[in-house]
Amino acid sequence: MKTMAIIVAMLVVGCESEYRSERITTPKESDVHAALRKSGYSKIQEGGFPFPGTCSRSDDYGIEFKAVNPVGSPVEGVVCCGIFKGCTVRF
Repeated sequence: MKTMAIIVAMLVVGCESEYRSERITTPKESDVHAALRKSGYSKIQEGGFPFPGTCSRSDDYGIEFKAVNPVGSPVEGVVCCGIFKGCTVRF
C-alpha cells in the first residue's frame, strides 16, 4: 500500500511538472508590472506561478501578485498573459 501511494505521488508531481513547463513560462518582469501599473496599482510584489487552471488556455503564463489598488487597499491576484492577447489582471 505504501509503495502504491509513492507511485501515485510521483505520477501526480510528474504530470504537474510537465504541465507547468509546457504551458507556463517565465514572463518578462515588465509585462506584469506594466499591466498592473496601467490599471493604477502600486507597491507591486510578484509571487510565484498560480495554481494550474487559474489562467485560461489561451494564456501562455501567469504570475501571482500582491499590490495596492488605486483606492489604497491591499489586493492579491494573478496576471495572466498571452503572446497574441496581452495581459489580464485576475482576482
